[in-house]
Amino acid sequence: MTLDTGTKEALHLPIELIDKIPNKSENSQKIRSIDLSGNMTESRTFIINELELNSFIFKRVEVVEYKN
Repeated sequence: MTLDTGTKEALHLPIELIDKIPNKSENSQKIRSIDLSGNMTESRTFIINELELNSFIFKRVEVVEYKN
């Protein structure tokens, strides 16, 4: 998991972990990002209807596919 303080999305997770999460839906639009080298990548985004972390329940969490 990566916490990016410069992003508006809540979580950036590898697709292998996203695939294990139930009650999610994929958004039709992708997010484009540019790294410090100037390389551009596109990532899929998902909405998780209800996510429980350490007994806290979060509703409608936006998740972005994390790519190395």
